[in-house]
Amino acid sequence: MPTTTTPKDMTASIGWPLLHCIIASLSAGAVLASIIAAGWELFLVLLATSYGSVMIPAALLLLTLGLWFAGMAASELRGIARSGGYRLSTAKKAGTVMILACLAVLYAWAAVKGLAMGCTDSADPSPAPAVSAGPFLQFGPFAGHRAESPSRSAVIWWTAPPRDEGHFLMVGTAAGPMRRIPEMPGGGQRHQVHLRDLAPGTRYRYRVSDLGDRTFAFVTAPEDGSTAPFRFLCMGDTGNTKKGGDSFSYHSDVCAAAERYYRRITRAPAFTLYLGDQVKQGTDETAWQRFFREAGPKCSGHPCMMTLGNHECLGDRGERYNYFFSHPAYYSFDYGNAHFLVLHPYDGIVDTLDGPLISTGREQYRFARRDLARNRGRRWIIVAIHNPILSTGDYNHNEILMGQYLRLFRQSGVDLVLSGHDHGFDSFYLPGSGGGRGMLAVVAGTGGSALDGYIMSRERKRWKAWYHDRNSKLGLYQGDPVTRKFHCYGELSWGFLDVQICGDTMTVTYLRWLGYDRFLEITGQESGRWKMLPIPEEVERREQLTDPVPVRSFVLTRRSDGGRGAFSAGYRSPSP
Repeated sequence: MPTTTTPKDMTASIGWPLLHCIIASLSAGAVLASIIAAGWELFLVLLATSYGSVMIPAALLLLTLGLWFAGMAASELRGIARSGGYRLSTAKKAGTVMILACLAVLYAWAAVKGLAMGCTDSADPSPAPAVSAGPFLQFGPFAGHRAESPSRSAVIWWTAPPRDEGHFLMVGTAAGPMRRIPEMPGGGQRHQVHLRDLAPGTRYRYRVSDLGDRTFAFVTAPEDGSTAPFRFLCMGDTGNTKKGGDSFSYHSDVCAAAERYYRRITRAPAFTLYLGDQVKQGTDETAWQRFFREAGPKCSGHPCMMTLGNHECLGDRGERYNYFFSHPAYYSFDYGNAHFLVLHPYDGIVDTLDGPLISTGREQYRFARRDLARNRGRRWIIVAIHNPILSTGDYNHNEILMGQYLRLFRQSGVDLVLSGHDHGFDSFYLPGSGGGRGMLAVVAGTGGSALDGYIMSRERKRWKAWYHDRNSKLGLYQGDPVTRKFHCYGELSWGFLDVQICGDTMTVTYLRWLGYDRFLEITGQESGRWKMLPIPEEVERREQLTDPVPVRSFVLTRRSDGGRGAFSAGYRSPSP
């Protein structure tokens, strides 16, 4: 007699093909979700790197798995349609449940990872950090990720307890009367004022309601597109991010050296560009307080623009960084005849906040492409990003960032890329091709954090001398093609960059405050076992550390048609 299938049997039979359809969808969905989350552009970049050797088999495995279970579901549904039932072996049932469980764990892990990593765009953390800061002068305000003209606007912020009569700022030209400007809505501990309708190249004085009669002053940028010469100060990794111990750094010493340098040449920087890692971690309020105490005197009189570092994201995903500073995590601004693009690699699909597995996310990457395309006609284009694309330091060349940005920067006419992260100085020059513009890439993680001294003793990719270039007697310390072709000079020391732009010439000078080998000699420590120690003023004077030493000057020139210009590197002797 023919077998009769009851509704209960039918329900049980349909359950397995539905489950197999779910597994097929999850398998294909994992690949599709990765492409959507990363963005097609970054996904192609990842496939072109060495990580593609892992990604391609993984994607093929998931797709094959999806096709396999889709085929099983189709076969089972045909069986149900023909005979009204379908019997599945115990082994296939167990395999289905196991694979479904693995995919569920994979999706859960990816979801948690996506929520936990990267920086946030939230306005302010809760509770508000108990840090005294300001007044802090910055470019802005911002429309999206683009700053308003620094010749006609500015942002000033500070922290203070709320008060009933409100917070405000008095501002006026050096000779004119001062007008009262109330703080922006929001209140809380942080107070911010937007200054608009300013005059280009004009000196303004201001007073903050919470600081009594103390008067500060700043000078607005020249007219947009002006070819008037200007210079800016640049330093990275000013907070001590060394594992263990406290957060003491030499940031204040480097700042003092920079102040002495600009006083000696009687030329003040128009602004300071920090390259990230100002603190050990985002929740370290003691480190934030130290940074504002050391940077405050400088940043109340000229703008200080920040680059997001990985350590600012630790602990709170960048909430305190966003709370303090008035600009987005990535942004651009103009100054005179130069355009600046500031990026960070902590919102990508492969974000780990450290090491090689970092990238900028889809929206940031597209913003960078649009921004560079809009500004190709600028005389000078400068990019700041905390993690270096090219480096001979601890993290070496970053393959993902190279794939994402190296060609884009060169094709877009970027002249200078500034980075930190590796605690030392490094430099690369990539000549232009076919009449195109060359590009200088500089690592300046020398602003006060513990230097990467262990790169002298590691087995692979180690430095053979404290101060080295391609003409060193010890030869190249790394044999990779990028270093052989493009490396200029590197050293372990604390110091800062002075970048001067004068018409068709840009001069990038690294000035050393203290070399690593000299530091060990002064403090009586060994390379393998040492710690950061305060250096008294009398020791600085005795060891002749009161004035910074020019180490290298890189000079780039541009023709009026924007084509290739001359490149030269001064101070050729690599001696300390």
